[in-house]
Amino acid sequence: MLSKLPRFIVFFVTCAMVLYEWTEVLRMNTINIEENTIYLVPASVKIGAIALGIVGLSIFLKRNIWAYLFFLVLIASFFPVLAFNQISMAFYIGSLKLDLIAIPLVVIHVLLNVHLIRRPELSKDQEEGVINEKIDFFEKNLESKSDEELLRMDESDLLEEARDARNKILKKRGL
Repeated sequence: MLSKLPRFIVFFVTCAMVLYEWTEVLRMNTINIEENTIYLVPASVKIGAIALGIVGLSIFLKRNIWAYLFFLVLIASFFPVLAFNQISMAFYIGSLKLDLIAIPLVVIHVLLNVHLIRRPELSKDQEEGVINEKIDFFEKNLESKSDEELLRMDESDLLEEARDARNKILKKRGL
Protein backbone atom coordinates (compact mmCIF):
# COMPACT_ATOMS: atom_id res chain seq x y z
CA MET A 1 0.00 0.00 0.00
CA LEU A 2 2.83 2.42 0.81
CA SER A 3 4.27 1.97 -2.68
CA LYS A 4 1.00 3.35 -4.10
CA LEU A 5 1.04 6.52 -1.99
CA PRO A 6 2.92 8.68 -4.53
CA ARG A 7 -0.02 8.23 -6.93
CA PHE A 8 -2.19 10.14 -4.45
CA ILE A 9 0.13 13.11 -3.82
CA VAL A 10 -1.82 15.57 -5.97
CA PHE A 11 -5.09 14.41 -4.42
CA PHE A 12 -3.68 14.99 -0.92
CA VAL A 13 -2.38 18.44 -1.95
CA THR A 14 -5.78 19.52 -3.30
CA CYS A 15 -7.51 18.18 -0.18
CA ALA A 16 -5.06 20.20 1.94
CA MET A 17 -5.83 23.30 -0.14
CA VAL A 18 -9.57 22.89 0.45
CA LEU A 19 -9.09 22.20 4.16
CA TYR A 20 -6.89 25.28 4.49
CA GLU A 21 -9.51 27.37 2.71
CA TRP A 22 -12.25 26.14 5.06
CA THR A 23 -10.17 26.73 8.19
CA GLU A 24 -9.37 30.26 7.02
CA VAL A 25 -13.06 30.91 6.44
CA LEU A 26 -13.97 29.54 9.84
CA ARG A 27 -11.25 31.67 11.41
CA MET A 28 -11.85 34.96 9.60
CA ASN A 29 -14.64 35.20 7.02
CA THR A 30 -17.83 35.17 9.06
CA ILE A 31 -20.77 37.47 9.45
CA ASN A 32 -22.87 37.65 12.58
CA ILE A 33 -26.50 38.48 11.89
CA GLU A 34 -28.76 38.51 14.95
CA GLU A 35 -26.48 36.07 16.79
CA ASN A 36 -26.40 33.68 13.79
CA THR A 37 -22.98 33.12 12.30
CA ILE A 38 -22.75 32.86 8.52
CA TYR A 39 -19.56 31.43 7.05
CA LEU A 40 -18.50 32.88 3.72
CA VAL A 41 -17.17 29.85 1.86
CA PRO A 42 -17.30 30.52 -1.87
CA ALA A 43 -19.67 28.25 -3.80
CA SER A 44 -16.84 27.15 -6.11
CA VAL A 45 -14.82 25.91 -3.11
CA LYS A 46 -17.88 24.06 -1.79
CA ILE A 47 -18.27 22.37 -5.17
CA GLY A 48 -14.55 21.56 -5.13
CA ALA A 49 -14.88 19.98 -1.69
CA ILE A 50 -17.86 17.88 -2.82
CA ALA A 51 -15.97 16.77 -5.95
CA LEU A 52 -12.92 15.80 -3.87
CA GLY A 53 -15.22 13.90 -1.50
CA ILE A 54 -16.61 11.89 -4.42
CA VAL A 55 -13.07 11.17 -5.64
CA GLY A 56 -12.07 10.20 -2.10
CA LEU A 57 -14.96 7.72 -1.91
CA SER A 58 -14.01 6.25 -5.28
CA ILE A 59 -10.50 5.54 -3.94
CA PHE A 60 -12.04 3.01 -1.56
CA LEU A 61 -13.70 1.12 -4.41
CA LYS A 62 -10.29 -0.53 -5.02
CA ARG A 63 -10.38 0.46 -8.66
CA ASN A 64 -8.42 2.97 -10.66
CA ILE A 65 -11.53 4.98 -11.55
CA TRP A 66 -10.50 7.54 -8.93
CA ALA A 67 -7.60 8.66 -11.15
CA TYR A 68 -9.92 9.36 -14.08
CA LEU A 69 -12.48 11.12 -11.87
CA PHE A 70 -9.78 13.19 -10.24
CA PHE A 71 -8.38 14.10 -13.67
CA LEU A 72 -11.84 15.38 -14.66
CA VAL A 73 -12.09 17.34 -11.40
CA LEU A 74 -8.69 18.92 -12.06
CA ILE A 75 -9.75 19.85 -15.59
CA ALA A 76 -12.99 21.29 -14.21
CA SER A 77 -10.91 23.47 -11.88
CA PHE A 78 -9.84 25.45 -14.96
CA PHE A 79 -13.36 26.88 -14.98
CA PRO A 80 -14.69 29.26 -12.34
CA VAL A 81 -17.40 26.82 -11.19
CA LEU A 82 -14.97 24.61 -9.26
CA ALA A 83 -12.03 25.72 -7.13
CA PHE A 84 -9.84 24.38 -4.36
CA ASN A 85 -9.12 27.82 -2.89
CA GLN A 86 -9.91 31.49 -3.42
CA ILE A 87 -6.45 32.30 -4.72
CA SER A 88 -6.47 32.62 -8.47
CA MET A 89 -3.28 32.94 -10.45
CA ALA A 90 -4.18 32.63 -14.10
CA PHE A 91 -3.55 33.96 -17.52
CA TYR A 92 -6.04 34.20 -20.30
CA ILE A 93 -5.84 33.23 -23.94
CA GLY A 94 -8.94 34.86 -25.34
CA SER A 95 -11.72 33.69 -23.06
CA LEU A 96 -9.84 30.55 -21.97
CA LYS A 97 -8.55 30.80 -18.42
CA LEU A 98 -5.39 28.83 -17.69
CA ASP A 99 -5.03 28.49 -13.94
CA LEU A 100 -1.38 28.47 -12.87
CA ILE A 101 -2.22 26.37 -9.83
CA ALA A 102 -4.32 23.76 -11.66
CA ILE A 103 -1.92 23.24 -14.59
CA PRO A 104 0.94 21.81 -12.50
CA LEU A 105 -1.54 19.69 -10.53
CA VAL A 106 -2.88 18.15 -13.76
CA VAL A 107 0.61 17.56 -15.15
CA ILE A 108 1.92 15.94 -11.96
CA HIS A 109 -1.22 13.81 -11.59
CA VAL A 110 -0.89 12.53 -15.16
CA LEU A 111 2.83 11.81 -14.72
CA LEU A 112 2.26 9.90 -11.49
CA ASN A 113 -0.63 7.88 -12.92
CA VAL A 114 0.46 7.41 -16.54
CA HIS A 115 0.68 3.64 -15.98
CA LEU A 116 -3.13 3.58 -15.87
CA ILE A 117 -3.28 4.86 -19.43
CA ARG A 118 -0.55 2.73 -20.99
CA ARG A 119 -1.39 -0.70 -22.29
CA PRO A 120 0.40 -3.25 -20.13
CA GLU A 121 3.31 -5.10 -21.71
CA LEU A 122 2.60 -8.80 -22.23
CA SER A 123 5.15 -11.54 -21.79
CA LYS A 124 5.75 -13.90 -24.73
CA ASP A 125 3.68 -16.61 -23.04
CA GLN A 126 0.79 -14.21 -22.46
CA GLU A 127 1.04 -12.93 -26.03
CA GLU A 128 0.95 -16.51 -27.37
CA GLY A 129 -2.09 -17.19 -25.19
CA VAL A 130 -3.91 -14.17 -26.63
CA ILE A 131 -3.08 -15.25 -30.20
CA ASN A 132 -4.27 -18.83 -29.48
CA GLU A 133 -7.52 -17.46 -28.03
CA LYS A 134 -8.10 -15.45 -31.21
CA ILE A 135 -7.37 -18.52 -33.38
CA ASP A 136 -9.80 -20.60 -31.29
CA PHE A 137 -12.44 -17.89 -31.66
CA PHE A 138 -12.09 -17.83 -35.45
CA GLU A 139 -11.95 -21.63 -35.58
CA LYS A 140 -15.30 -21.91 -33.77
CA ASN A 141 -16.83 -19.37 -36.14
CA LEU A 142 -15.44 -20.97 -39.30
CA GLU A 143 -16.11 -24.59 -38.30
CA SER A 144 -19.69 -24.44 -39.60
CA LYS A 145 -18.54 -23.34 -43.08
CA SER A 146 -18.42 -25.88 -45.88
CA ASP A 147 -15.16 -26.97 -47.51
CA GLU A 148 -15.98 -24.93 -50.63
CA GLU A 149 -16.65 -21.78 -48.59
CA LEU A 150 -13.39 -22.17 -46.74
CA LEU A 151 -11.44 -22.70 -49.97
CA ARG A 152 -13.12 -19.70 -51.62
CA MET A 153 -12.05 -17.32 -48.84
CA ASP A 154 -9.43 -14.88 -50.03
CA GLU A 155 -6.48 -15.14 -47.64
CA SER A 156 -5.53 -11.51 -48.18
CA ASP A 157 -8.91 -10.42 -46.74
CA LEU A 158 -8.44 -12.42 -43.53
CA LEU A 159 -6.67 -11.50 -40.34
CA GLU A 160 -3.61 -13.58 -39.59
CA GLU A 161 -5.42 -15.44 -36.79
CA ALA A 162 -8.45 -16.11 -39.03
CA ARG A 163 -6.13 -17.38 -41.76
CA ASP A 164 -4.44 -19.73 -39.28
CA ALA A 165 -7.83 -20.97 -38.04
CA ARG A 166 -9.00 -21.57 -41.63
CA ASN A 167 -5.85 -23.52 -42.46
CA LYS A 168 -6.18 -25.55 -39.25
CA ILE A 169 -9.75 -26.54 -40.14
CA LEU A 170 -8.77 -27.44 -43.71
CA LYS A 171 -5.90 -29.56 -42.36
CA LYS A 172 -8.28 -31.38 -39.96
CA ARG A 173 -10.60 -32.12 -42.88
CA GLY A 174 -7.69 -33.39 -44.96
CA LEU A 175 -7.85 -30.65 -47.61
